[in-house]
Amino acid sequence: MESAVLDRVHAKDANFCEADLTKASLQNADFPGADFSKSILSQAIFKGSRLCEASFAGATGIEINMEDTDLRELRAGDANFSKGSFRRAKGSEPIWQKANLQEADFSFLPRT
Repeated sequence: MESAVLDRVHAKDANFCEADLTKASLQNADFPGADFSKSILSQAIFKGSRLCEASFAGATGIEINMEDTDLRELRAGDANFSKGSFRRAKGSEPIWQKANLQEADFSFLPRT
C-alpha cells in the first residue's frame, strides 16, 4: 500500500502489522488501538492524527511525520523513527524503549 491515502479515516483497533505504508498519507485520522507493529512507514505522514494506544513496536519510519499528533500511551519500542518529525505532538505515557530517535524533532515551536 505504498503511497496510500488514508486521510480522515476512523480505524479503531485496525491491523496494519507488517504493512508497507511508505510515503502514505494518514493525516487527521483516528487510529486508537491500531497495530502498526513491524510496518514500514518511511516518509509516511500522520500529521494531526490521533494515535492513542496504537502500537508501532519494531516499525521502521525514517523521516516519518507525526506533527500535531496525539500520542497518548503510544507504544513504539524498538521502532526506528530516525529523522522523524514529532513537532507539537502531545500525549502522556508513550513508550519509546530502545527506539532509534536519532535526529528526530520533538520541538514544540508554533506553526510558521
